Amino acid sequence: FIRNPDKDAQHLFTYTGENIPQIPTDKLVPAPAKPGDLVLIDGLVIHQSESNTSDKPRLAYTFHVIDGSANYPSDNWLQPTDAGTFVEF
Repeated sequence: FIRNPDKDAQHLFTYTGENIPQIPTDKLVPAPAKPGDLVLIDGLVIHQSESNTSDKPRLAYTFHVIDGSANYPSDNWLQPTDAGTFVEF
């Protein structure tokens, strides 16, 4: 994903990779999780979630790791703010 260069577009981000394959529903593999479970998903995994129909929020935390010497593109969808929101380890 990159930041959408069209500032007036409906979506803030746009996908620039290869076309995402359309997987038949009968080929999808469920991964049930109970409340409080941790689910880790590699960025290369095609995944989806159905709509949350409960009255409780479905919280998600993302953790992105890159090499500190890597060239980080200015159009990457995830950018640090002036408040220093990227933490170094």
